[in-house]
Amino acid sequence: MKALVIGASTEAVHAIQIAKRQGYEVIALDGDPEAGGLQAADRAFCVDIRSPQAVYLLLEKEGIRPDVILPVPIGRFLTTTGEANDHYGLYGVSEEGARNSTDKWQFHQKMRKEGLRSISVWLFLKGMQIEETNLPAIPSYPVVVKPRYGSGSRGVRVCENAHTLLRDLSEEGALREDQIVEQMVEGVEYGVDGAFENGHFHLILLRKKMQTPLPYRQCVGYLSVPPESDLKFYRRVEAFLQQTGKVLGFVNCLMHADLIRQQDDTPFLIETSARPSGHHLHDLFTPMVTGLDPVASFLELAFSTKTEEPYCVHRTKRMMIRYFDLPEGRLEKVPQEEELERDFPLRDVVCHLKKGDEIREVTDGASLMGRGYYILEADSEEELHRLSAEIRSRFSSSV
Repeated sequence: MKALVIGASTEAVHAIQIAKRQGYEVIALDGDPEAGGLQAADRAFCVDIRSPQAVYLLLEKEGIRPDVILPVPIGRFLTTTGEANDHYGLYGVSEEGARNSTDKWQFHQKMRKEGLRSISVWLFLKGMQIEETNLPAIPSYPVVVKPRYGSGSRGVRVCENAHTLLRDLSEEGALREDQIVEQMVEGVEYGVDGAFENGHFHLILLRKKMQTPLPYRQCVGYLSVPPESDLKFYRRVEAFLQQTGKVLGFVNCLMHADLIRQQDDTPFLIETSARPSGHHLHDLFTPMVTGLDPVASFLELAFSTKTEEPYCVHRTKRMMIRYFDLPEGRLEKVPQEEELERDFPLRDVVCHLKKGDEIREVTDGASLMGRGYYILEADSEEELHRLSAEIRSRFSSSV
């Protein structure tokens, strides 16, 4: 059988390897001939994945009819996967589900109509020249500014007043892409890994976020949340995301979400997408914590009528994944991975940093992910934080 990958970044390698182990011939497509996942596939082609028609023409020319399209982390052009699933009649995210989750404006409108999102949101279109005269009257600050399409870790910032919002939207002249401005919701942020199977939502892992201060509020790590440690909130998230999936058209797909736990414990959905999480989560942290690999489970369900306990997690371990969001400056001391593995209860560590590297402020995912990560396991959240602080103390830098 043939498994297709649309968007073969390095984050697609895990799904490619899983599919090959299950006996699939994997065909990978990407618009970048240097994309990291192309070499991992059995066959690879460079094609404009923004265009479903270009994908269909290539596959027809090569005599390829996919049996499944692998779920991989991808941004705006998840829509091509959705359209292709509908075109070939395949198990997986639909065009409806893909469009409702990749277009943040459309996502908000759908959710607001069903009473699941009540904040005010403004849309600024590409090419607009933002000036004081055409800036809408926003009743309260702070607000969050983010691109209409694409990954949640890209280009997100918080503006605390009208002056900073005007400066932010006008500093490059005409807008280079559509921008969303929405009222900021206060609370603790969480990430979710989950799946829909015949329209039923399965919560695989709830992750509490560690974040940078404003204005970027970028995620720099996650703590796993065992269900029994916070069962009432866990059930609220489960029920809320079940409603969300029905509104957005999620039927048979993996998903991830970012949400805020408000003061009254009500979940507020920042955004969601009908594909697996990136940043070493779906392929590494989530399987390590839960013992369940979402991609492997998806592939098993794609061709199985067996429905007992799909995406079932029997135990959620107390673990942390932390990226190297170190203080700004030039690194003077960097410990060896072997030293950290010897001295700490690490499940994994990858450090790409070296002495002399310049550490800059974390402003988006791209400015952080290339540095590496470490994964700890302990008996409590407090112990995880203590161990993490000790690991970070092994690094030193000069301003």
